[in-house]
Amino acid sequence: MVNDPRAAISSFVAEHRDAAERFLAELVRIPSDNPPGDCAAHAARAAALLEQFGFAVERHAVPKEAVAAAIRKNARAVLGEEIPARGVPLYTDARHYGAAGVPTVLYGAGPRTLAEANGHRADENLKLDDLHRATEVVALSLYDLLSAQA
Repeated sequence: MVNDPRAAISSFVAEHRDAAERFLAELVRIPSDNPPGDCAAHAARAAALLEQFGFAVERHAVPKEAVAAAIRKNARAVLGEEIPARGVPLYTDARHYGAAGVPTVLYGAGPRTLAEANGHRADENLKLDDLHRATEVVALSLYDLLSAQA
């Protein structure tokens, strides 16, 4: 296990530039249609390569529990389309819930891409209709999940 991952990465890149370039070249050859997309193959190869360099890598499966099923079912009913269950390369606090064994999915309102939403900018935006539909999906999903436990 590496004690200081940032320092180890910087040191590796500085000392092994050719190897780092081969690492990145191999990753970009792996098909991924993200976003949105199924990045499982890409994530698996990246994890394997990082482990070869001595890093400890966490792996998390795409959720298939009742939470994901409820969100997908209600999104289909409210939005009239399927939403896929897949992993995406995002950094969120949801990882803490997953690590604690709490079934966790990321779902929200808005455009399908950051560019459409002008994401992470001062004028990031969201259509209120999208917010209302996502609220309905989440509310119906919570109802289904909590009713099943009663």
